[in-house]
Amino acid sequence: MLLYVCDRQSIREIAADLKLTYGIVHRILDKRGLLGLTSRTRHVEPASEHETALLQQLGNAFRGARLACRLSTQQQAAQVTGLSQPTISKIEGGKLLPNLRDVSRLVRCYRIPPAEGHRLIDLATTLHQLRRARHHKHTTGNG
Repeated sequence: MLLYVCDRQSIREIAADLKLTYGIVHRILDKRGLLGLTSRTRHVEPASEHETALLQQLGNAFRGARLACRLSTQQQAAQVTGLSQPTISKIEGGKLLPNLRDVSRLVRCYRIPPAEGHRLIDLATTLHQLRRARHHKHTTGNG
């Protein structure tokens, strides 16, 4: 499982992409428990059907946005976004939950309108919270 670390530069980039202030984005991320986490890979229980459906929804939205901005191949998208083609493939296929920095980068590079960008960042944030809760449940033995 990958948990996201929000550093100052990441928060600044997200704020700029969403045309919000650093403080507002920091408060939102802090309220959602996404500050100060570390990246690590751990065994977690398989995703719920709900989580899988949300991840697929996120992937489909990014695939649609890529095609809408006339990037017909994932390789073209990789060159524009700075992400690798396999990473883009996994995101679009609903196999990888991108960190919030990469979600913000995709929103910016695909020129996704602000309202839709907010929705996609909220969706990714929700997925990170679900995974974090599942990871916590698994590591503490509660449940």
